[in-house]
Amino acid sequence: MPDGNAVHVQVRACGFPPGFHGFRVLGVGLVDGGPAFAMAGGHDNPAGAPHAHHAGDLPSPLVKQDGTAELDFRKQCGGSGGGGR
Repeated sequence: MPDGNAVHVQVRACGFPPGFHGFRVLGVGLVDGGPAFAMAGGHDNPAGAPHAHHAGDLPSPLVKQDGTAELDFRKQCGGSGGGGR
């Protein structure tokens, strides 16, 4: 959801193994399901920022023992290494 100069992201997921999982925006809007989702490209990183500061890096959800996870956060848009497109 748009929120000023940020995007408000709400995620509810189920059916995953417990533990932390990566959650990110990739550079290409195409996911093929192949090995490592190679067609989707790398993390969205228009500013060339170092890893963990890529625009597409998002908080990692912690999946509970029942296989569910929830995230609710705001991500700043634009700027050097500080937000997605």
